Parts: sequence; C-alpha cells; structure tokens
Amino acid sequence: IFGLSLNTSCYKDDEFSSNIMTETSPTEVLSEFTGSVSGYVYDEKNQPVVNAQIRIYSASATTDEYGVFVMDNVKLDQHGTYLKVSHSDYMLGSDFINASTGTANSRIQMIKLTNDNTFDASVGELINIRGGGTIDFKPNTIMNSQGNDYNGQVEVSTKLIAENDSKIADLMPGSLLAQDEAG
Repeated sequence: IFGLSLNTSCYKDDEFSSNIMTETSPTEVLSEFTGSVSGYVYDEKNQPVVNAQIRIYSASATTDEYGVFVMDNVKLDQHGTYLKVSHSDYMLGSDFINASTGTANSRIQMIKLTNDNTFDASVGELINIRGGGTIDFKPNTIMNSQGNDYNGQVEVSTKLIAENDSKIADLMPGSLLAQDEAG
C-alpha cells in the first residue's frame, strides 16, 4: 500500500478513515535484485532542478547541474521500486519505477512550493487551488505528525494536476497502484 502527503501535516476528515499514512514507502520488498536507475528532475518552467535528493529504499543520490541523477548497482525490487525526490523549494516528487530489465529511467517534474495560502488551524479556511478548484479545511481538522490536533498557522501550496496535462506522467506522484483489503 502506498500513501502520500504533499504537505507537512495531515488533514483529518470524519468521512474517511483516520488511518492516514504520512510517509510513502512499499510495505515489503518482494524480489530483490541489483540494477541501475537514472533520471531527470525538472521544474514547471522545464528547467533542471539542481541538488534534489533522490531516495529509494536501498540508496540515495543528488541531481547534478543538469537535473540528472544516476544510481548504479543498487538493490531494487523486481516488482517495482518507489523513488522519492525532495528539495526544499518544491513539493515532494515521486515515481514508481520498474527495473525488471536491470535499468530504469525516471522523469519527474517538481511543483514549486508557493505557500500562497495561510490560515489558522483552529479557524479553517476555503483554499483556492492554483489552476482551479478549492479545498475546504474545516476548523480544528489539522493534526501534527504525532496525530494530535494542531493549533497554529498552516501554510498550503497547491496546484491542480489536470488529467489532460501533457506531462501528467512526470507530475503524478507514484504510480497510482493500490492494494485493497483482499490483497
């Protein structure tokens, strides 16, 4: 099962399960082998993202001046490996790579952190999403990383990822794979 949090706190909602995952990682490695991963990390202006941190469960790397990273002879899962990209100026980026042939390539477009919406957690706010839409944060529905109510300022960065975006495969976090209760 994979979970994703693009912000630094969790949103609790009575309509959904309160079992929210705040860290994205595979629950287990099914079939490990040694392979290579290379990729390109770029921003919304199609410019390389320099010094982005790339992590898989067995290794890490940093993008160079061209936004390129390479990890040779690393442990990968033959059923797919989750790749996480972080940089202090951008939202979390990720990809689910399949290197069953020994080499995987990844392209990830990072979304700039804008912090264009700030509100008091105890009051809540209707936030406009950059590109269209809204998110309604009700009062007292933000939790800290320990699962306790958070009472303070919340900064929110947003961007609509449209299903017809020509770069949706590079933008979409992870792979949209899931596992139901029956496995």
